[in-house]
Amino acid sequence: MMKKQKINFGNIFFTIFLLFCLFIQLPQVVYAGTLTTLKDRLNRQKENLTTGIIHTVVFTTQNAVSGGAGNNKVILVFPDADDGKWCRTAGNDVTYTACTEDGSNQLPGLPTARCTQGGVGTYDKIYVESVDNLLALTKYCLQVSDGTNAKLGTPANTTTGVITVKTNNGGGEPAGDVDSAKLTVDIVANEQVVVTATVPGAPPVPPGGGGGGGEIPKQTQVIFIGKAYPRQTVTLLKDAQVAAATLAGSEANFQINLSGLSAGNYIFSVYSEDREGRRSALLSFPVSVTEGVTTTVSGIFIAPTIDVDKSEVKRGDNISIFGQSVPSGEITIVISSDEEFFGKTKSDKDGIYLYNFDTTPLDWGQHFTKSKAALTNSISSFGKAVTFLVGTKNVFTKPPAKCRKADLNCDGRVNLVDFSIAAYWYKRTLSADFRTLELERLSGDGKVDLIDFSIMAYYWIG
Repeated sequence: MMKKQKINFGNIFFTIFLLFCLFIQLPQVVYAGTLTTLKDRLNRQKENLTTGIIHTVVFTTQNAVSGGAGNNKVILVFPDADDGKWCRTAGNDVTYTACTEDGSNQLPGLPTARCTQGGVGTYDKIYVESVDNLLALTKYCLQVSDGTNAKLGTPANTTTGVITVKTNNGGGEPAGDVDSAKLTVDIVANEQVVVTATVPGAPPVPPGGGGGGGEIPKQTQVIFIGKAYPRQTVTLLKDAQVAAATLAGSEANFQINLSGLSAGNYIFSVYSEDREGRRSALLSFPVSVTEGVTTTVSGIFIAPTIDVDKSEVKRGDNISIFGQSVPSGEITIVISSDEEFFGKTKSDKDGIYLYNFDTTPLDWGQHFTKSKAALTNSISSFGKAVTFLVGTKNVFTKPPAKCRKADLNCDGRVNLVDFSIAAYWYKRTLSADFRTLELERLSGDGKVDLIDFSIMAYYWIG
């Protein structure tokens, strides 16, 4: 006869109890989703600044954040090694400013902001609070800067620059965290931009003393000189508004002369787009303008654009990293992991570069890559970082959209049809619809002029 087996109900109950505890605890430590289109455009990238930093953060939610009106938060978490550097002076009066950069939405509600300093086991953080519910799959923007007491700064250029951004429903951390993602910003030892001021000399006196006529008024202007990408548009912003645009030459050099300015303090920014429509990082600098003085801002070096051919790469396979910079430049590429990996390549005569990286040494999970350029004695800062996943399969990124630069009717060609469309708006006030088109596919300065026709000529297919 078979012997009856004794069942230990105590062990069974204990096992079920452990599983139950795990089940109720797991949701408290796992983020529900990943933020996308994530970026932080710093107004300055110089190391060890103690005040004056502005973070403009754009992100797209994956999940709705529904803690109730005024209860939700967006939190920026900075590297542990940078304690007391990003939040130079802690305080509850960080200035929050609504923004709609890149077609995003303002945070709903009446947001306020504060910053806290890290210590042992904690981090510098910026909290944007009193936010109403956020919708899923929606792009939002926030901007934070110094308050009366609270001051935002930068760490040394040895920082990893990895910032975590997360949404929170007001339920504490991490229990209330909803979506999160990481981005990388570059902090440099020297921004390289040089600002000089020149007062024009007095006009010569006519022979014989002349007769009256008065002094010729001195012009107030700012001249911007630098490097971007060959034959690509460079756009200048004045206090976040488009002020001018120009086309860089075949060697990527550009110059923009901006006149008609009133005396005062301005924040100027420049950016460019490469031939595939990828936008560079924004390079910003404060300039004090004096009446009757010509101010020259030189040494501008716009960082390379960057992209990858796979959003997910099978571990051990190559991932292609590419973009555009100055012609014949030395491109340094950084791939971030627990250990950073560096690679170098040269850009061609059109500024195009390509680097194939073997992902064997990378851990599983999300990684970042970014690039900078060097030419003779000039070095750019690192540009935007792009992310990719090391996993079990290859997922190729989508090819560029059909509607490229100067293709106004979106038929895949730049020809007389596009020329006719642009010619109609030459020296006319643009309609709201065409203003958007001009911003995306021409110079983006809000008017149609010879710069736009030069862009069209470069992309001409016929």
